[in-house]
Parts: sequence; C-alpha cells; structure tokens
Amino acid sequence: MEATKKGKVSDYLKAAGLGILAIALFYLIQILVMMGMMFVGMFLDIIRVGGETQEASSLVSQMQSPEFLTSATAVMTAVTTLVFGIWYKLRYGRKFMETRFQSFRQYVLTRKNVLVFLLLGLSCYFIEIIIANVIAVVSPDVMELYLESMEGIMGGNSAVVFFFTGLLAPIGEECLFRGLILKKYLKWLPVVPAILLQAVFFGIFHMNYVQGIYVLIIGTVAGYVAYRCKSVLPAIFIHFVNNTMPSVLRAVPESVQENYVLWMVIGVLVIVLLIAVIKYMPGELMEVPEEPIVKEEAAE
Repeated sequence: MEATKKGKVSDYLKAAGLGILAIALFYLIQILVMMGMMFVGMFLDIIRVGGETQEASSLVSQMQSPEFLTSATAVMTAVTTLVFGIWYKLRYGRKFMETRFQSFRQYVLTRKNVLVFLLLGLSCYFIEIIIANVIAVVSPDVMELYLESMEGIMGGNSAVVFFFTGLLAPIGEECLFRGLILKKYLKWLPVVPAILLQAVFFGIFHMNYVQGIYVLIIGTVAGYVAYRCKSVLPAIFIHFVNNTMPSVLRAVPESVQENYVLWMVIGVLVIVLLIAVIKYMPGELMEVPEEPIVKEEAAE
C-alpha cells in the first residue's frame, strides 16, 4: 500500500488551522492569567487601603507601570510554559526517554554539536540585530513604537526579565512550535514547507511587525535543528542563547552597547567561526539515525 502523499491543499489548510488555533490558545491562556492577576491585585489593594476602592485611573496607572507589566508577563510566561511543556511531555516525552534518549546522548550531545548550537544562537541574535536596524531605517515610527512597548514589558526587575525571556520563554515556545506544531506539520507536509510554515506562525505569534520579521531567522534555524536532532532540547538551548543576549549586553558599559561597528564585527566573526566549526571540526553534525537506539536489557 502506497504512503499517503504529503503536501496536498487540504494538508496546508490543516497546518494553517493548527497554527491559528495554537496561537489563539496561547493568548487565551495569557488573557485569563492577566485577568486573574488584575482581580487579585484589585482585591489586595482594597484590603491594603482598608476596604476603600481606589479610583479606576489610579488602578490603571499601577497596572501600566513597568514593574507590574514585567511581573505579569513573567507569570503569564510561566503558566503557558507549564501548560505547553506538560502537554509536550505527555505527548512525546515518555517516548523520547524510552526510545530516543540513547541516540540523543550519543549523536547529539557531542562537542561539535553543542558548539554549533551555541554559535547558532549567537549568529541568530546578530542577524536579528541587523534586520532590526534595517527596519529602524525603513520604518522608524514602527521601530519606536516597538521599543516603547518592549520597554514597558521589560522595564522592571532585570532578574525577572532574564528569568522569563531567557529561561521560561524558550522552553514554552519551543515545546509549542518546534515540538507540538512541527511534529504535526512533518506528518502533513514535506520537510522544507513544514519548517518554514511553523517559522511563519512563530513570527505571527509575536503579534508585532518588528519581531514578526526578525524571529523568522531563529524560527527556521530552531525548526531545522529540532528536525535533524529529533528533539526540541537543542532548539531550546539555541533559543536560550538568543534570548539571553540582551540581558548580557546590558551588563557592558553603555558606550560599548552603542558601538554598532564593534557588534557588527563581532557578529561577522561569530558567523565565520560557526562556518569554520561546521566545515573543519572533526565529528558528524546532527547525524541522528532514523531507527532509535534502545538500551539493551541487562543479561540475566
């Protein structure tokens, strides 16, 4: 019996529907969490002032503060990471540990692969910076609006920002896009369209013009790596490296941060090093066998 041909119009329609549904579910969870936080905040505020309610304008002002927005984003990210992380674990985690963990440890966790994953995360970041600068030149008003919104969300405690952008977001987003969504797409579509389509929905997921364009890079790279390694773990690591770079750069002097020529040179050197490692460092690159290695039973 012949295998069902992938990539029919109905398959693309299913893939588009799944992408839209996943994004809608993600934001529905976040909206519910935000509403819960607002009600809890209002309740605690009423208790604090002895049962008297504040004016609506005062409450709105508090909820628009960077501290509240940063904390709220962290909580929403934690909840969605928990939901999609558990979903992915229940759907694929047990099978991975039972059948593919030995293959992963032997063929993926090599020095060459780990170094490539690190350099991919850094390369994605520097390429995204270039794209963002191009957008700033072409559409300065759009970039200014984007920076203002990011400052509101990430203007609170820097440790909290690092926690939800560097640690939580990569886990939740990779489990959703390079895990749940990509695995379905690979059943319905050829490899290249599956990887590209999930990257497009990853861009739409960010709900803003600037990020929607530049995250296509890491979305595609992480999708390809997850496909080759048959695991979301390398994609999570790449995403982690990419997302923690802004926090790392905040630790350097402002004069260094604003030296765009320096960062351009560093970015080029990182990409050159990545190419050199892929081409010249001994060892296979993400060569995972199709048939999983199952740990042999101990001899009786």
